[in-house]
Amino acid sequence: GALPDLVHTHPSETVRDAIGILREYGVSQMPVVGAEPPVMAGGVAGSVSERELVSAVFEGRAKLADAVAQHMSPPLPLIGAGEAV
Repeated sequence: GALPDLVHTHPSETVRDAIGILREYGVSQMPVVGAEPPVMAGGVAGSVSERELVSAVFEGRAKLADAVAQHMSPPLPLIGAGEAV
C-alpha cells in the first residue's frame, strides 16, 4: 500500500502484527507509539526491528501473540522537522 506519514505500531499490538506492518511497508524498523500520529517525542515508547522480532520468535524468546511492549528496544533517534539530516 501507500506509505503512511509514520509507519508505526503500538505497545499492545502483537509481534505478529508488528512484523506484518514492517513487511507491508517494506521498512526494517519503526517506532512504537502510545497514541495515533501526530506523535510528540514523549509519545514514543520504543522501537522494533523486523530482524530482532523474527530472530526472537525463531529462537524462542518471543511468541507471535506476545505484546510488542515485551520485545521493544529503546526509541530511535529523533530529529525535528526543520533540522538538517
